[in-house]
Amino acid sequence: MNILSGGFPCQPFSAVGRRQGDEDPRHLWPYLVKGFKIAQPQILFFENVANLASLSLKTEWASDIKGTPVL
Repeated sequence: MNILSGGFPCQPFSAVGRRQGDEDPRHLWPYLVKGFKIAQPQILFFENVANLASLSLKTEWASDIKGTPVL
């Protein structure tokens, strides 16, 4: 079984920060997704702040950004 585990910068999503989400240059989620596609692990385990799930995309790195969650 292949497991990919890690963490990425929380500053773009943290409640104590500016919450710029995907407009923050430290937003690395799109790059992690590319890595997932290359590695194709069976299990992914990543840690980040709770607010990550509450922000919507602001930039156009996804094909449909209207209300699309950052994740």
